[in-house]
Amino acid sequence: MVNYIIKRIVMMIPVLVGVSFLVFSLLHFAPGDPARIMLGDDAPVEAIEEMREELGLNDPFITQYVRYIKNIVTKGDFGDSFKSNRPVVELIFERYPTTLKMASACLVMMIIMGLPIGIISAVKQYTWIDNIAVTIGLVAVSMPNFWLGMVLIIIFSANLHWLPASGFYGWKYWILPAMTVGFSNAASLLRTTRSSMLECIRQDYVVTARAKGQKEITVILHHVLRNALLPIFTVIGISFGIMLGGAIVTEQIFSIPGIGKLMIDSINSRDYPVVQGAVLLVAFSFSIINLIVDILYSLIDPRIKIQGRKRLKKNGGSGSSNEKGVAA
Repeated sequence: MVNYIIKRIVMMIPVLVGVSFLVFSLLHFAPGDPARIMLGDDAPVEAIEEMREELGLNDPFITQYVRYIKNIVTKGDFGDSFKSNRPVVELIFERYPTTLKMASACLVMMIIMGLPIGIISAVKQYTWIDNIAVTIGLVAVSMPNFWLGMVLIIIFSANLHWLPASGFYGWKYWILPAMTVGFSNAASLLRTTRSSMLECIRQDYVVTARAKGQKEITVILHHVLRNALLPIFTVIGISFGIMLGGAIVTEQIFSIPGIGKLMIDSINSRDYPVVQGAVLLVAFSFSIINLIVDILYSLIDPRIKIQGRKRLKKNGGSGSSNEKGVAA
């Protein structure tokens, strides 16, 4: 397991390098001059050129990118913000806890709405309950987050005055964003839970458990749901990663001071270092979440660990030094 974790961490390096190069390229060739935006349209040409030289924007593209990666690797320096002249790391980690809280709240809402309905839909297959659940899932998947967020603000904030419309200062401020993001993701969890449980619910071990006289709730939760957890955990992990990086629109709608809003403001002001640092953080977080999900696989289903050991033992005992090297 330790070797597997180390291997996965090493595999993150080319992914992060590829993401950084792609984002750096897109921002470099995007229209707009950061120096002109910082100094204003009325600034003299000499001042703009001096600012570009100070920021290193006149250097060739490859030189700028290599310098950027070198500073990250050797100094842990993601640069300074063009707009506020503050370190990018400082700006990002001021906002990241807020995004993490919002993503966690959305994940809880997603599980609360998606998992129980998916279980009931699988148990009550082809009944009116199943039809309603499938319809809800279809509507939720088809509904844009920005539209749902505005509808929720109109209903619960503008008309009923139950919940605040913007900000992120307490648990009441979390409810509408969590419902907005969690509802659409709950639909994916619902459909995955339903299909995964339907694959397990007719297996022989389920029939045997019922024949032994076990309670139906025990059969469903212990035998069916437990064996259907792998794809469910996959959807939960991927959704959480998407929530960390894909809540940009939601943060804009509800004025949440998180990573997404920071990225939008930085894109509008051509604050390239902040955008690059935020995207790298999101990519790294997504990779870590995928690693955690893969580790949980072996805890949920011991057969994965056993199969891995058998394969390793078989390759190691073949007598071939080459195969032993591969197995190691």
